[in-house]
Amino acid sequence: VAPILYKNSVACHRPGEIAPMSLLDYASARPWAKAIRQAVLSRKMPPWFADPKHGSFANDPRLSDQEVSTIKAWVDAGSTEGNPRDLPPKPTFVEGWRFGQPDIVIDIGQDFAVSPGNDAYEYFTVPTNFTEGKWIKAAQILPGNREVVHHVHVSVVMDNGRTDDADSGTIAFRPQSGKYWEFKDGHSRMRLDAPVVNDACTNAPAELQNLSGFEQGSFTAMLPGKPPDVFGDNTPKWIPAKAKLRFQVHYAKVEKPQKDRTRVGFYLASKTPETPMRRLDLRIRYFLIPAGAEHHEVKRCYDFESDKLLVSITPHMHYRGKDARYELVR
Repeated sequence: VAPILYKNSVACHRPGEIAPMSLLDYASARPWAKAIRQAVLSRKMPPWFADPKHGSFANDPRLSDQEVSTIKAWVDAGSTEGNPRDLPPKPTFVEGWRFGQPDIVIDIGQDFAVSPGNDAYEYFTVPTNFTEGKWIKAAQILPGNREVVHHVHVSVVMDNGRTDDADSGTIAFRPQSGKYWEFKDGHSRMRLDAPVVNDACTNAPAELQNLSGFEQGSFTAMLPGKPPDVFGDNTPKWIPAKAKLRFQVHYAKVEKPQKDRTRVGFYLASKTPETPMRRLDLRIRYFLIPAGAEHHEVKRCYDFESDKLLVSITPHMHYRGKDARYELVR
């Protein structure tokens, strides 16, 4: 059982990490044996949300049927400890900066007080003080207090509404705004009088034609179980001069006051790239799901200006969504 937990669980389930209990040793894991059995039998753990009927993925963390059977048999037999001398070596983890000291470190600008209560999204916008643009080959976000920081997104923003940079063609983060949007409690919300656009490929109103474009969106992110972002020395990402960084920090529910000073570290590329890395946010937000509808489809299209190399796709929906389909028309 220990090798299974070491390989698939303890990256999150260890002291100081976001998971609620440690599974690094028998004494810590034993009280949770029945919960572990239920979680692996239901495939709730390790978390993996891709439909297994559609493709295989290099980062798939799911347990094999044999591994699930091993854990089930262990719990059903009384969750005994076994001989400690048979334990494999405990995995070691690089705490702090994964690739050594970054070239640039920028934090949220304050020791933020996390108040007891429900989950909270907090936003911090801080200057980079860059006098010239920077090519970034890798980035890592380090929470100041891992017990309360669930996840973090860092975006590039510009002052005075300026979002583009002539040197790289980069378009920085643009929050949802305008007459159909309101911002409250850290969230953008659409007004009820917004137009309904279910098929933005064919009938989007002229005022909503620019629903997306080449945006940085989230420049780098820290999510439970996710390694730091590595863009590569040949395909780095760009941060313009005079840019600011916008931290969106999701603080988990806490029982007592806590402090946090999350930071991001950047590793500089060694050269100007021939092929910079960019992110395209292809969004559709102005749709309306009819009451009681079981299958409601919305569409969004984008015409590429020139040939592109597609590195990855990241469909993103919440529990209203049930599937996503990408069609590439040459």
